[in-house]
Amino acid sequence: MAGQERILNIENNVDALVWRLRLIESAKENIMLSIFDFRDDNSGQDMMAALLNAADRGVKVQILVDGMEKIIK
Repeated sequence: MAGQERILNIENNVDALVWRLRLIESAKENIMLSIFDFRDDNSGQDMMAALLNAADRGVKVQILVDGMEKIIK
């Protein structure tokens, strides 16, 4: 990504989720995610599935969460 923009203003939640999932899917070495709330809803399940898939590909995944709602079982 050298020389490319590194900040993107995303104005709605749907687009934000799409971008997050794309970034997770394109990760090669590690993912460091800091998130305020991780819920057991469709978007939370999509994010968790993408993170688990990344880990299965050998990507080191680290997550810092302030609050969770029954997503880890």
